[in-house]
Amino acid sequence: MCGRYADENTGESWIVTKQGFELHRGWGLEQFQRDQDNFRMHIFSDWSGYGTCEVMENMFLAFNKEVKKKTKDIWAIWSIIEGMALFLNRRESLEQWYGIDDSEGNAKRVMLFGTALLTTIDILINQSIFKSENSEIRNIALILGHFLSFVHEIKELCRANEDGWKRRVLERADEHEIKPDMISIDPVISEIRKGKDDATSDEEGTPRSDIRTRREGLDNAAKSYESKPWVGVITLESLNAGVTRSWTHWDWATELKAYSKAQAVKVGPFGPTYGKKIGGKFYDLTTKGNQSQLKNYRLGPEESDEDSE
Repeated sequence: MCGRYADENTGESWIVTKQGFELHRGWGLEQFQRDQDNFRMHIFSDWSGYGTCEVMENMFLAFNKEVKKKTKDIWAIWSIIEGMALFLNRRESLEQWYGIDDSEGNAKRVMLFGTALLTTIDILINQSIFKSENSEIRNIALILGHFLSFVHEIKELCRANEDGWKRRVLERADEHEIKPDMISIDPVISEIRKGKDDATSDEEGTPRSDIRTRREGLDNAAKSYESKPWVGVITLESLNAGVTRSWTHWDWATELKAYSKAQAVKVGPFGPTYGKKIGGKFYDLTTKGNQSQLKNYRLGPEESDEDSE
């Protein structure tokens, strides 16, 4: 990650593919274009944070485009995972995302990142690539470390075991003798190992239901993406929306569909609007539509062409 070729520096362990690094930079630019501070604007407090949510959803769509192909390109999939891992560990850039008023929605996004990683691990295992030595992919340990470091850092968001995938990732790593690598990762791994498993009770002491079949597991996965409504009277039933995630099973297509159904909402200056699609450029302040519609939210006098020269 210092700009040198990995093949010429075989002793380096912190390496990523060029495509993975470029994806990370591209998503960083997308985030910049959705940050109202960069455009001297104030639309509403959480605009930039929701912009980051949109960038994350664009990552999910990029991953889905590759993983749904019958003939899968391992390197294309892995580069997306690399880009995700690097993006999620840009801590200062995630502060506004972490602070939005939809912490529950953020937990669902954390959950889908986990399913993307587990899906990729399954693909690598099937290709006999997920191993500590003599693998075509030399940075598996590093990328696992990045994901585990991220999910450990935001564990307070995950009140319904949305982050339970970290234990499954660590189990897979142990089975294939892979030791996740990252700065200060050992205490993180130690704490994950000490964590409660999915058979324990939830925070209210209610035992989690037994999952016996794949169908039951995927039904649990889909329901875990349901959320409380944004507007209207919040009933007792809606407060209990969603279920605690079991992580006995996972399936990318099922979960992306469930996430898209529950989380396809855009929060503008006049409140939330619901749709059927996630991602896109709703929060992108460089689009002509937003520049025109949102110019009244600019702070201070607008620069003239003469001033900018």
